[in-house]
Amino acid sequence: TWNIWEEGIQSCLINALSNLSDLAVQSEQTINGILNNEGITNYASLQPEVVHTIAKKSGARLYIAGNINRAGETIRLNALMGDLENKNEVSSFHLDGKSLNILEMIDSLSILIKNSLLMSELRMVQPDEIHDYKDYTTKSPEAYRYFIYGNMAFYRNDFETAKEWYMQALASDSTFYNPMAKLAVAYYNEGNFEAGREWCIRYYAKKDRYNMREKIGANFLYALFFGTTYDRIKYLRQLLDLDDQNALTWFNIGDAYLEMMQYDKAIPEFERALSLFHQYGTKPYWLAFYAEL
Repeated sequence: TWNIWEEGIQSCLINALSNLSDLAVQSEQTINGILNNEGITNYASLQPEVVHTIAKKSGARLYIAGNINRAGETIRLNALMGDLENKNEVSSFHLDGKSLNILEMIDSLSILIKNSLLMSELRMVQPDEIHDYKDYTTKSPEAYRYFIYGNMAFYRNDFETAKEWYMQALASDSTFYNPMAKLAVAYYNEGNFEAGREWCIRYYAKKDRYNMREKIGANFLYALFFGTTYDRIKYLRQLLDLDDQNALTWFNIGDAYLEMMQYDKAIPEFERALSLFHQYGTKPYWLAFYAEL
């Protein structure tokens, strides 16, 4: 269970820090790919030298590592931010609380880390934002845990199992919008476009609540079901403006060109996706990365 929450913290922090305009943040897929390639399945066992190796492979200057400790009903979130360039520890953080409040603790941790990053620019996030700004989109720990399980199945290409977990997440919190997007894509990947369109509409209807990255993602998803191929490419290019190190985005652009039989344009996009896996010493999590090339 706590390994799942370590993945949940990773997801929330990446989402939170991605909203800082001057900060380039590696995707979950890239980091998890490096971890898997190193044979690491238990985050709690990471030694400092291993953390440094992973950070270097990701091309990062700053890295954040941490773990969860538990004593009875009390849990402690520990995090360390390090600077590879200057080879020193920038900041360390810890928060104590109850397991039922873990989502609020994760959100507070993201605020502390963002404050640390923004301190030099005197643009500190205000304390009251801890209550107003949420980098997770549910108040239900169970719903978020089911969502993480769904993602694990999704990236194994086990869309049927993924859908079951996403539905359990929504059963725990019907307002949790992230599983809606993943359900739409899962159905799309299975060729059930009617069901996918229904979930796409439900997700798109909540777009006003999303951050910039999520809004662009919602526009892309809507274009996938209701727009043109060129609409899809337009929104994918906007995502690249925010993060050009995400192999899946390059792959999706190549896939769009492939559908239009514009092979001369598709091939460089697929090659770029594969080059990113090679750059970070990881392997594609879907066979399609090779098959469509």
